[in-house]
Amino acid sequence: MNEPKQIVCFLGFLCGLSMPAWGQVQWSESPQVNNPVVTLTGSEQRAPAIARDGHGGAIIAWVDNRNGDSDIYAILLDAAGKLRWTQDGNAIAMANNDQEAPAIVEGPDGGFFAAWQDRRNASSESQIFVQRFDADGQPVWTTETVAHTGNNSPPAILPNGAAGVITAAYITSLDDDLIAFQFISESGVAQFDPRGILSLNAKGRQPDLPPAVTPALDGGLLAAWADARQDTTVFAKGVLSDGSAWTAGEFSIGQGVVAGTFPVVVSDGTGGAIVAWLEPGFGGSDVLVKAARLDAAGRFVWSPGEQEVTATSGPKRNLRIATDGGSGAFLAWETTVGPNAKVYLQRIDASGAALTSDVNVSVAVGDQTQPQLLYN
Repeated sequence: MNEPKQIVCFLGFLCGLSMPAWGQVQWSESPQVNNPVVTLTGSEQRAPAIARDGHGGAIIAWVDNRNGDSDIYAILLDAAGKLRWTQDGNAIAMANNDQEAPAIVEGPDGGFFAAWQDRRNASSESQIFVQRFDADGQPVWTTETVAHTGNNSPPAILPNGAAGVITAAYITSLDDDLIAFQFISESGVAQFDPRGILSLNAKGRQPDLPPAVTPALDGGLLAAWADARQDTTVFAKGVLSDGSAWTAGEFSIGQGVVAGTFPVVVSDGTGGAIVAWLEPGFGGSDVLVKAARLDAAGRFVWSPGEQEVTATSGPKRNLRIATDGGSGAFLAWETTVGPNAKVYLQRIDASGAALTSDVNVSVAVGDQTQPQLLYN
């Protein structure tokens, strides 16, 4: 029997909320009343990340300055809409100086893995640390693993198909930002040098955001990035689990990328991936959402190879992607409607066909920003 498909979309937004009692069932059926995750006052919570818990719920992590410095907290929102663990979140990373930019992914037995930028050893240089947590939000490894050293961007984290994880981050090198990756075992052992490089040929500065990476063939990964060597075009490259590159090497996709934006990528479930990006439109502030599906050999699956996803014109930013549970994808982005920022959603199927119209996710007053997508 086919299970119903859901997509969970969390937004950062400005509007009033009514707060339910702790642990009370709280799924809202109104698009104007969203679900509060942390209700602590007198401090700032930002940069949310989300992952499945394996039981129909979601784990949410964020940056929190309740203790002065920036720390990482997380909480479980179960399938019934109840908040679990400690009220206002479990502390995930609280070392000296700042911990920023959490990235999380589902782990074994209802737990999760978390990666983050960490300045405990030098306030001016960020390293990437990783920890595994159990189903109660408690650390599993005795010590955190250093995945990347050097001055790193926010990390990406994804499963490697063998109960461990892969992390990736940009490393600043002279005038370019290079992509480093790391394979970490279930027990917390890092496989490669913390300064390992995925692409020595990438040119130009990347946004201060995680690299676009997704699981690919045989426990490896596929990465996509905006590259300045061809007037800022999307490039992609696949890496196997032993660190060697796909035989296709690096290859370019698309006709250009909106300045200051970056591509997103998700597995197609067959060893390949769907890559999406924001491309300049035909005048003014118009921006197109484009996508391409690549097979495990780096070849285009759709014809034509690139498809236009969105049916609406106007500016677009903060593009996000998630699997649809098959070989297609959901895409979300911010746009401007009148004086406010709004979030729209679109689905593209395995053949590259999109819905006939984009979906406005929330009609609440004020701004809706920073969409996060998760297939559940």
